[in-house]
Amino acid sequence: MKVSTKQLLLLMALTGFSIESVFAESKIEGDVDINVETENVISAAIGNESSSEVSIGSIAESEIGGDVEINVQTGNVISAAIGNESESIVNIGSVKDSNVEGDVKIDVKTENVISAAIGNETRSEVNIGSILNSELGGDATINVETGNVISAAIGNESASEVNVGSVKDSEVGGDLNINVKTGNIISAAIGNETTSKVSIGNIE
Repeated sequence: MKVSTKQLLLLMALTGFSIESVFAESKIEGDVDINVETENVISAAIGNESSSEVSIGSIAESEIGGDVEINVQTGNVISAAIGNESESIVNIGSVKDSNVEGDVKIDVKTENVISAAIGNETRSEVNIGSILNSELGGDATINVETGNVISAAIGNESASEVNVGSVKDSEVGGDLNINVKTGNIISAAIGNETTSKVSIGNIE
């Protein structure tokens, strides 16, 4: 069934949606409790201006007025993004580009996580139980247990970054407690302008 623009705008008006609200960052004044359990998640995006992003039990570009508790358990997660301007980002149980006024507690268990991004302007980023470019008003507790984590990014302007149980470019107003147990972690980045970075239980 085809829906015309007029019908779509009418539907948005009736449901109280606006174009601004769809693309605005989230703002939650109270506490946030996230519980996620997945088995197999595959994304992809094969093409020339491709990009593939998988976010599981994560908070991004948001303002939270209370405490945050995240519990995530995943099976196999694959992203990809094969193409020329490719990118592949996987966020699992992470807080990214956000402001949390209270405490943050993260508990993540993963089995296999693969990202990739094979192409010419490739980039591959995997964030598991990490706090990135965020401000926290209270304490932060991070518990992460992973199986196999592979990133990659094969191409000419490739880069590969893996953050596991790490705090990067962030402010924590209280205590920070990090516990990480990993299986095999491989990053890579094979190509001409390659870089590869792995951070496990790091503060940067």
